[in-house]
Amino acid sequence: MARYSVRQVAELWGVSPHTVYNLVERRELSCVRIGRSVRIRDEDIEEYETKCHQPATQNPANDNRPSRVTDLQDIARRIRSSGDM
Repeated sequence: MARYSVRQVAELWGVSPHTVYNLVERRELSCVRIGRSVRIRDEDIEEYETKCHQPATQNPANDNRPSRVTDLQDIARRIRSSGDM
């Protein structure tokens, strides 16, 4: 079982050590405290990454919902046809 320092986890994730400390303090990322030192187990890193994983969304080009531009064009057509302009 490997244990990593806050600095090592920060480098792994490409964030600042402050960000990792905040996750630990908010209890979003589990850790082992040894005196004043904080160590994070590889299992806890994997658990946090799994919890934060966001699957890719559907390609907007293939989405069946009308786009905002289409909605605005439709609204403009309705206004012109109703004679409110």
